[in-house]
Amino acid sequence: MLFPYASIPPGRPYAESGPIFVHAAPCERYDAPGEFPAAFRNGRVIRAYDREQNMIAAEMVDGREPETIIEKALRESRN
Repeated sequence: MLFPYASIPPGRPYAESGPIFVHAAPCERYDAPGEFPAAFRNGRVIRAYDREQNMIAAEMVDGREPETIIEKALRESRN
């Protein structure tokens, strides 16, 4: 099954929903939960939001390390 999940409520400028996949039967768990899957390292946008749910940063991954982009967003959000 597929459920939509809206992390930002409707009516906000960046409101959108994303998928949550629920399997009917047990399935194999991702074996490296502390790492990004290889398939997520290209063609993705990493976004950062503040407490008021305003987007404060967004960058395309496209060949770069997503961890570096996340670290940069966290550093900049503290300033």
